[in-house]
Amino acid sequence: DRNWDQDYKPEDVGTFSVVSEEVLRNRVIKKKQNVEMLKFNLTMEGLFKGFKDLVGLSGGAK
Repeated sequence: DRNWDQDYKPEDVGTFSVVSEEVLRNRVIKKKQNVEMLKFNLTMEGLFKGFKDLVGLSGGAK
């Protein structure tokens, strides 16, 4: 931080306005897709795909 020697000046927070119901109805709401979790799930499926065959070799013993 290079402004340690400057006085603190609070920022103007501004104002918010309420929109009409019609504007809200016409808004597009997008949901975030977690790409990292999707990649992780695909990787885990690939990693453990071969374990299905190993269960048959052990005779299903626990």
